[in-house]
Amino acid sequence: MASAGTHNLYGQPYDPKMVAIAAKHGYTMAGHSQQMTKELLQNADYVFVMERDHRKQVQKLLPYTERYKVHQITQYCFGEEYNIEDPLYSDEHYEFAFRQIEACCTNILKRSARRAL
Repeated sequence: MASAGTHNLYGQPYDPKMVAIAAKHGYTMAGHSQQMTKELLQNADYVFVMERDHRKQVQKLLPYTERYKVHQITQYCFGEEYNIEDPLYSDEHYEFAFRQIEACCTNILKRSARRAL
């Protein structure tokens, strides 16, 4: 599993507010950001994005025959396509985004476990 951004933030530390919220919930966010690349995408089985615009940006980096692996995370997890907005304004926005992402990741893990059986 890897995380990468669609914006040019390569090498920057993760957002300190999100790191703190993740830690409060028992998660560790170590390391630095990395830029989305064709190589990362082509080596991935699934690519999950938080927003519709991200999906469009990511699909442009892939050959047409590999675009099927790019999913808006809320559509994949819950059958509803809506954006998980970047939490730019307050601690409440960060907490809300964290809860949405955590719910999606939990759902992905459950789906993966069912497939492995």
